[in-house]
Amino acid sequence: MKKTIVLIATVLAVAAIALVGCGQDRKVRDGEDIYGRTFGEKYAIDSEETGIYEVPYEIDDTSVMGKTMISAYCADYTVVERSESGYTLTYLCKKGALRDVVIVRGDERIKAESGERDGYAAFAFDVSYEELGEKITLECVVALMNRTVSYSVSLSLQDAVLAG
Repeated sequence: MKKTIVLIATVLAVAAIALVGCGQDRKVRDGEDIYGRTFGEKYAIDSEETGIYEVPYEIDDTSVMGKTMISAYCADYTVVERSESGYTLTYLCKKGALRDVVIVRGDERIKAESGERDGYAAFAFDVSYEELGEKITLECVVALMNRTVSYSVSLSLQDAVLAG
């Protein structure tokens, strides 16, 4: 009986969070960048031009409930910045929803550089272009449950939108 009550409470909490959603709008600028590319349009990230892109992703390697919770806590896109020194992937979630976010590379766990971006908690990682095209495994603590979870995201690079 106790397990049933806990399960029902968890499902109701997830449903409430999913209904509220992140409540944030994307922050794509108007106009063109220094290369004459139009903000809000799709462009290849692997070009020589630098830029900031919003890239949608799919959640993998977790349960249906895990996907629902992650979708409720996190933006439906990541930010990929192409600079002259390389690529930075920034994962965006509701403030206080996740902590101790790491990217998992084999046996190595690399802690995110934490900050804030567009009203979200931002977790940034230096990545290679090749890594952007693969499943990226993340591990974090979900604050509501105080539980460590692991899942992966697959970026839709073909749908990258120039945002800055």
